[in-house]
Amino acid sequence: MVCAHRNIRIDACDSEEERALLTELVTKGKAAAYKIKHANVLLKVDANGPNRSDAQTAEAFSCLPSNA
Repeated sequence: MVCAHRNIRIDACDSEEERALLTELVTKGKAAAYKIKHANVLLKVDANGPNRSDAQTAEAFSCLPSNA
């Protein structure tokens, strides 16, 4: 994720364990929709994963770039 006012790249997922928990949350689908959507966004912007830009992620999930 890029901080808009700082242009600093940060890891959305700090560890493999956190990435695994987010993936499990998404694949099970037994959580509130907003939690699943947020988990999907974090997985997509992860610098160690797909590393999508905020704009690409916002478009993919139909949300504002500030939410991505």
